[in-house]
Amino acid sequence: MGRWWGAVLAMDRGLQDVDAVVAVPLHPKKQKQRGYNQEALLGQSIAEALHTQYRDDVLLRAHYTKGQEDGE
Repeated sequence: MGRWWGAVLAMDRGLQDVDAVVAVPLHPKKQKQRGYNQEALLGQSIAEALHTQYRDDVLLRAHYTKGQEDGE
C-alpha cells in the first residue's frame, strides 16, 4: 500500500521538493499492544518513493487515546 501511495504522490509536481515525511507516532502503550506501527511502514514507503527522509523523531504522542478497535 505504501509503495502504491508513494508512487501516486511522486507524480504530483507539488511534492517534488518535500523535505521529509513526518510520522504521527503511536502512544507507547498502543504500540506495545499492536507489536508494530503500521504508520511507520506506510511512511517509510512513501518517503522512499518521494526520495526524501522519513522522520519519526519530530512529534511526540503524550496522551493515550482509545482507538476504533477499543470501541470508540
